[in-house]
Amino acid sequence: MSTETIVGNIISGIVGGLAVALAQHFLTKDREKNRDRQAAERAASEAKEKRRLEFLGFLKKWRTEIFSPSDEKIGGWRDLSFASVSAFQNKLSSFNSESVLVQNDFPDRQRFDSLTERIAGLKSEDWNKKQPREVICEAIDALIKFCS
Repeated sequence: MSTETIVGNIISGIVGGLAVALAQHFLTKDREKNRDRQAAERAASEAKEKRRLEFLGFLKKWRTEIFSPSDEKIGGWRDLSFASVSAFQNKLSSFNSESVLVQNDFPDRQRFDSLTERIAGLKSEDWNKKQPREVICEAIDALIKFCS
């Protein structure tokens, strides 16, 4: 074997080894990038689901407090109405801040905004000869249904 053949084989081996090493490096880098992206997407999805469930929990607890107020001594329809409206108003600011945390998590943002604005905008004129707790709970129920 001549020196040229030996040098040629050595150079071919080195070039081939470098090509394999470079290909392996880029393939590994791409695989790790995909893995990291999928992990980030999974974490974002889990966080979104957690926020949604916490918001639903807040709504259901608030609805219970409005529908069955226990803090007040209820002596009649007027006391029940006052207790329900009081329970509603006491958590309205919390509702507004909680809804902001999840508003971007729903695909139909306009519907979400419409339902939350309905609740936040309820006034005594909206009772329409109904018990306030019925009107309030109907609005909250619509949002619970949407979020579920």
